[in-house]
Amino acid sequence: MPKIPEGEWSKYTDPESEEYSPTTDDLEKEEKEKAVIYDELAYIQGEIGRKERDYFTDEESKFEATDPDYFWEQLGDLHRSLSKIGDPTLKKEIEAEISRTEKEVYKHYIPFIDSKINIYGWQNSPAEYHYSDKVFITEEELLAYFDQAMAVVPRLKIDEDEALDFQVELDRLQEKFGRYKKEPFLFTFEDKEEELQSELYRSQINEYPYIEPKQIDRAFDDEGTHQKNLEYIQELQQRATALMQIVEHMSDPETKSKCEERAKSLQARVDYLKMRLEAPRELLALEVQLNEMIRRISNKEEVDTSLIDEIKNKLSAFEKRQTGEFNDLLLRLSKLLNKAERLYRGEVVDEDEDRFNTEYAGINWAWGILGVKRDATKAEVNQAYRRLSLKYHPDKNKDDSAHERMIKINEAYEFLRRYFKHNTSEAM
Repeated sequence: MPKIPEGEWSKYTDPESEEYSPTTDDLEKEEKEKAVIYDELAYIQGEIGRKERDYFTDEESKFEATDPDYFWEQLGDLHRSLSKIGDPTLKKEIEAEISRTEKEVYKHYIPFIDSKINIYGWQNSPAEYHYSDKVFITEEELLAYFDQAMAVVPRLKIDEDEALDFQVELDRLQEKFGRYKKEPFLFTFEDKEEELQSELYRSQINEYPYIEPKQIDRAFDDEGTHQKNLEYIQELQQRATALMQIVEHMSDPETKSKCEERAKSLQARVDYLKMRLEAPRELLALEVQLNEMIRRISNKEEVDTSLIDEIKNKLSAFEKRQTGEFNDLLLRLSKLLNKAERLYRGEVVDEDEDRFNTEYAGINWAWGILGVKRDATKAEVNQAYRRLSLKYHPDKNKDDSAHERMIKINEAYEFLRRYFKHNTSEAM
């Protein structure tokens, strides 16, 4: 006979079974056991979401991520704890929560293996200073991690697409591992490339806040600011030169060719910033005026139309006397002027058409391969990568070119992952 009022019996029994007859003590023990299990699951879920940080910079660590096997051991203990739960309904509820957590844990193999590949790349790069001759991770150990990751998939209740998504991510890491084996200098190149592109795209050196026209000359004649910017450009030039020196030491022709293009493209961006820094103040003042005019027209504010003609005359006069040194900047100003005129006439203007977007392999190649715009969000990049990877993965696509296409897709996605990591608040 049950030890609880008959009116409350339905709360604790499986309607299809009358074998469960808990006492009040039994119910209290099960509630305590449930609390323990849920606390443990909350801990695991919290650990999964926590990013390992570099001790000195507090940036997300390239070399550390928690081993998922540690979580699997904990989840195994929780499965065994279910034997202490007699209530079938409660047991199903807890099993469902454990299963949900397992689905999150298995995905943790991706950042974990990625961190191990980074260690492998670092320790095998001749350009890195190694603290000792100790081998931190071997190829055999890395391959074993891949095997462990695949071994957990059959035990999970996931559909075919989820399993393929996981396989695609592992394939991407396999190719990254293969690239580091093929070209030992590649890890160092990518590391330095990240640093340089981060500086270039976070740089505020040429992003001027709104300045009243009467304040323009005074703002641009600040020699202290100008000198700081000049020193900063010189530092970027040194980084770009160092990047090219790493390329010169590469032995794999294919990797060397790709990296040389990327290094030259970043050098071109540095040169562009230097040109802007050395440009006549009157050109930079015109740029500020044009941007402010476009802002006013877009916001339906009153605009002095005579200023358009005045800027046009100044620009024309400068074009006649200049020697070609500032052609890129003049072209940009001409596009801004054209945009201002079209907006004033009420025409619809594509916001992307006048945006500065240097055509070079080091940046745009990745966006181009994934078929997204240069200003695509992380979510859009992830969506494009998933669509292409599911389309061209050899398990789905038997075309002879599918494998090569997947390699390019993975390289592009890997590049954009590093880009977003340094240029947004949240990594992909």
